[in-house]
Amino acid sequence: MRVGVSGFSAGGTLALAAASSLNGTSNSFAPSLEIPIAIAIYPVTDLSIAPEAKAVPNPLQAHPPFMQHMFNDCYAPDLSTRSDPRISPSKAESHTFPASVVIITCEGDIFRPEASALAEALDDGKRKVINHNLLAVAHGFDKGCTVGTNDWDKREEAYDLVTRALKEAMGL
Repeated sequence: MRVGVSGFSAGGTLALAAASSLNGTSNSFAPSLEIPIAIAIYPVTDLSIAPEAKAVPNPLQAHPPFMQHMFNDCYAPDLSTRSDPRISPSKAESHTFPASVVIITCEGDIFRPEASALAEALDDGKRKVINHNLLAVAHGFDKGCTVGTNDWDKREEAYDLVTRALKEAMGL
């Protein structure tokens, strides 16, 4: 079975974690699961980093630390699990990731540095990595954006990139 995984924000975290944990495994759910591509749009990739340490030079609509703590506590209540690669995909070994990885970040997103660092670490010549930073947009910029705005244009840019990468990875 061949599956591509993708997601936005925490969904992107889950996509990267699933891709690095399940790719090439054999189990009762999927006897031979192949994940040729993982796509993550503005993902959180390292829950082991304290929310107060997450910053970018020009944050746009940044999640305040108290909110990040709440999200982290809901996502991984046991602090000892936050360094587990199934929770923080940045902690996974690069060889566990699929042949194609797309990580799209936002210039104004405080999660950009950790996601970009993961993309750079994966770009070791053993897979195709697209590490694309969208300028002048915030985390979640594409939800509810209006035609003709910068957010709309960046949404179209991101979705076009994802469509092309997915088609290429799936041989379509």
